[in-house]
Amino acid sequence: MAIKIGISGKRRIKVHEKKIVAQKIKQAINTLLEKHEEPQFIGYTSLAIGADTIFAEVVRDVFKQPLYVILPFDRTEYEKDFEEPDDVNTLHSELNQAQQIDTIAAKIPSNPEERNEAYFAAGKYIVDHCDEMLFVWDELMPEGRGGTAELIGYYCEVKKENNISYIKTSPVKEDPVNARITKEYERANKNALKFRDSYKRVWKRALLLGWLAVLIFALNTAFPSKIEFLHWLAVTLEFLLVISVYILITRAKKRNFHGKYLADRIKAEKYRLLRFFYHANIPVKISTLTMSADKTLAEIVEKINDNIKSDKYKSNWYANYVIKSLIEDQKNYHAGKILSIGTKQNWFERINVGIGLLLLLNLLLHFLADSNVFLFHGCDFYGRNTAIFINLLLPASYAAIEGILFFQDWDVLKKYSESSQKSLSECIHSLPVEIEDPDCCNRQSEAMNLISSIMLTDNKNWTAVFEDKSNYQWVL
Repeated sequence: MAIKIGISGKRRIKVHEKKIVAQKIKQAINTLLEKHEEPQFIGYTSLAIGADTIFAEVVRDVFKQPLYVILPFDRTEYEKDFEEPDDVNTLHSELNQAQQIDTIAAKIPSNPEERNEAYFAAGKYIVDHCDEMLFVWDELMPEGRGGTAELIGYYCEVKKENNISYIKTSPVKEDPVNARITKEYERANKNALKFRDSYKRVWKRALLLGWLAVLIFALNTAFPSKIEFLHWLAVTLEFLLVISVYILITRAKKRNFHGKYLADRIKAEKYRLLRFFYHANIPVKISTLTMSADKTLAEIVEKINDNIKSDKYKSNWYANYVIKSLIEDQKNYHAGKILSIGTKQNWFERINVGIGLLLLLNLLLHFLADSNVFLFHGCDFYGRNTAIFINLLLPASYAAIEGILFFQDWDVLKKYSESSQKSLSECIHSLPVEIEDPDCCNRQSEAMNLISSIMLTDNKNWTAVFEDKSNYQWVL
């Protein structure tokens, strides 16, 4: 049985992106056909200029499948929403080739509100009657009733989908507030990643070079060379390694990689959170202290709140989608962290237990060998030099692994992620069950602020764990 695939997408698509969108629509349809193991389908569209007509061409010309057209109202009236004569001709051509045409509103709209409501009803009809949906979206907020962003929200709600895939297009006209938030987030995130990588390189290299210095010291002490040059070379390498560690640590402290990493990581998370507040049309509350400490953040918050107070269209369907997306993003982030940590902590701790046992075994053998020589005038069956080498190297190896555990703190982070996952799952219950509920906006605001509180608490906990991680000095 043929499956039903619907489309909802932006009207305004840049010329150079139209071929890309067509190709991605083709790929998406092929994926859906493979998923359902069904070669035939029916394409549902309202034939608006842009994504809808691109979809219609792909369905007809590439897949040779029938097209069902869902018009919001009478076709003659519908033509009035097409600005260019070529667009009207495209509409006529597609309608003439459609297998079936249905009209949602029997009455011609008498005002903009009725017109927009008819568009939304047509979009809802496609969502309700299709097995699968394709969305072509520029990731901006709804401009009016029945837009792609709102239909995404409607789809997620009625189909109980929290995560959807969509074909991304660049906006023809950017939202200045959204653009400013994105710019600040990307800047802070880029800096955080840069300082994080620099910070990690320092402590990893410091541990490795420190361990190598001990290895050379242990070899030179336990198995001293009779060749003066080799002895000098070993001492020189040991000296250079220790100096290198010292330089690494001094440079890292001077440039404050660690402190900048923490600051920019938290700043990036705040801007990311602001974007969700903005898209969900929920006012942002920040303390006077935060406003005075970060003027850029305060300025953006003011713009967000001013925008929310304006008469700009607000969609509860879209707001619910935004909030649920944030919850899913955070849950997936913590799930990924838990998965990546896995049992690393346990494995490294087991390695250290093994090192400890080897050290005790070495000491025991050393004791027995020396006792055999001293008490019974026997031979040194173990080798004093070997014992000295192991006694010097194993404690350094143990300390290096403890250093890794110190800087990573996997066990604590895993517990925080598990706790955050549980708290975020409970936030779903704060959202309204019915979008048309009069208390819908209040419940959405309550849920968003609860998520914000969880995320900020998570950031505080994370920061508290890593605040003292700039103490590389003990590596020496």
